[in-house]
Amino acid sequence: PRWARITNLSFRDAQNVEAVSFCSGEPLGVRIEYEAVEPVADAVFEVFFYSQDGQLRCQLTTELSGARIDLERGAGAIEFYCPELSLLPGAYTVDLTIVNRGALAGTAIDWQFRCATLCVEKGKIVRGDFYMPHQWQNQPQGQSGPEMF
Repeated sequence: PRWARITNLSFRDAQNVEAVSFCSGEPLGVRIEYEAVEPVADAVFEVFFYSQDGQLRCQLTTELSGARIDLERGAGAIEFYCPELSLLPGAYTVDLTIVNRGALAGTAIDWQFRCATLCVEKGKIVRGDFYMPHQWQNQPQGQSGPEMF
C-alpha cells in the first residue's frame, strides 16, 4: 500500500512564480506537493533530472541534510531552491520519489516516472556538460585582501 503520494509538481522562478522554462545560471525552485494517507517516518523526497538520451544529469534530495521529515496524515509540500541552475540548455524529464531514509532502490513509497519536463534556455554562456557556479578573485602582488567578484 502507498502511505503517501505525490499530488503535484511545479517549477518556480526567483519571485516564486510558477514557470516551465528557465535559463542556465538563474534561480530555480521546485515544489512537490504530497498527501500522506498514513504517517510516514523519516521520509526522503528526491527529484531526478534526465537528459533526452535518458542519462541522469542531477538529483535534488532531502536526504543529505540529515534533517528528519516525519509526515503526518494530510497534505503538505516540500520545496527545493537552487540559487543557480547548473543544467545547460535542453529539455530534461523529471522523476519524483518519496522513500524512507536509507531505502534501497525500488522500495519507493511513491515514484512518479518522467512526470514532467523542465525546459532550460540559454542563460550564462559556458562550455562543457553543465554550468558550474563559481566566484573568482584578483590578487595583485602586494595587496592585503582579495577582491571577490
